[in-house]
Amino acid sequence: MKTSKEIRLDNLFLAIARKGSIDTLAKNAETSPSYISQLKNGVIEQKTGKTKGVGDDVARKIERALGEPTGWMDADHSRDASPGTARARPILTYASLDELPMESTVLIPSARPTLSAGSGEKPSSAAEEIPLPFQTDGLRQLKSEPKHLLAVKVTDRSMEPLLFSGDTVVIDRSETRVPVAGGVFAVAYGDEMLVKRLFKLPDGLRVQSDNPSEGLTFELPGDRADAVQVIGRVKYRSGAGDF
Repeated sequence: MKTSKEIRLDNLFLAIARKGSIDTLAKNAETSPSYISQLKNGVIEQKTGKTKGVGDDVARKIERALGEPTGWMDADHSRDASPGTARARPILTYASLDELPMESTVLIPSARPTLSAGSGEKPSSAAEEIPLPFQTDGLRQLKSEPKHLLAVKVTDRSMEPLLFSGDTVVIDRSETRVPVAGGVFAVAYGDEMLVKRLFKLPDGLRVQSDNPSEGLTFELPGDRADAVQVIGRVKYRSGAGDF
């Protein structure tokens, strides 16, 4: 569960992204750009030894600058950019793929390596596993072309309560553009494969764990953002995750 301080910080990043820059947000919110930068960068207060938090006065100013109602800064909007729970459902009860009606079934390739939701897992060979069957009508809810989809397993806990270890996610490999409002993506970073929430920043990329106690959150400047290779956007989850 996120603290109110963490929720406000997440919303500060959304506000910066929506306004396009720290300077624009500060101007519209009648606040110092340097102060917004300190909040964004987690500057430590000398008196408390803790990172600065978004105070009530600044929170209300940001809400007015965005045209949002009072209290918007205190609500968790992370799920606004989460994979939908669309009516799409995999076919779970069958003895053999051969018994499924192929005219109304789409087989989504399922492959290793698994995706770590924590600090990362080194990729192994992408060995094909048993495909994940979906009914054609249900799959349309994902608004994705079947040829672009891939099903993989998630490990670790850093994306809870959105994704749990053992969940299966369906990735659309044609969707690699990170929106300003953010989204959940499978990525390769160095020699690790991860599933993280990504935000496009005016000057780079934010890679975020929904459960900060179990995973990393970091930012990359624009000239290093390509160090994160976006594999595809998570469009569906089968498992225990909270949607």
